[in-house]
Amino acid sequence: EEALGMIDESRLDEPDGRALVLASENWHPGVVGIVASRLVDRFARPTVLIALKGPQGQGSARSIAGFHMRQALAACAEHLEGFGGHAMAGGLHLPARNVAAFARAFARYAAEHIRPEDLRPALRIDAETTLAELTYPVVEHLERFAPFGQGNPRPRIAVRSCRILSPPRRIGRSGAGVSFLVGQDDDSGRSARLRCVGFGMGDLAEKLLGVHFVDIAGEPVLNRFNGRTSVEMHLRDVAWE
Repeated sequence: EEALGMIDESRLDEPDGRALVLASENWHPGVVGIVASRLVDRFARPTVLIALKGPQGQGSARSIAGFHMRQALAACAEHLEGFGGHAMAGGLHLPARNVAAFARAFARYAAEHIRPEDLRPALRIDAETTLAELTYPVVEHLERFAPFGQGNPRPRIAVRSCRILSPPRRIGRSGAGVSFLVGQDDDSGRSARLRCVGFGMGDLAEKLLGVHFVDIAGEPVLNRFNGRTSVEMHLRDVAWE
């Protein structure tokens, strides 16, 4: 949520922007890679997130197809104390005082090596199914493919023609997320419902007002809370007429 606020405030998602570089003293280095991946999915731009601790910064980078992340970091090496990685991901260390200069250098390199058409988001879908098929045993079985990460992403599922059963509402401290309930009757007469959660998709709370049916795409997960376990969908995209 903090990263999304920084992007919005600095207008980093403008069409002429080719990359995202963000830094904060509030972030833990163990999670910046996960968040960078989420931002790449949303904005289709190479992303570097840096966790600052005192005079030092530790960052994780995630890329898009056609933009070699390690080569990009090498081009900005004068601002770094160390870096490594491959085409789609990397890691880096740098003095906190170098963050602004690194961000400018990285943005220049991205502008020279990324075409506007490369920034079109593309969502990988592994399978299409119905809500009734997303049962606890099925999603529990999918969880066995863990640990998930850059080389082993969570299975991404699409479900079409879902009926919105509850008004979408904003969630999270700043309202940057969204939650709503969908239902579906499949061809065999089975009825099912599922809670959908979209991190960083709070604007859907207003956009879906008056919308009755949606297609959803995301990652089915097991939500364990207060001793209860339920299936929910972590959204990656929502489409409607």
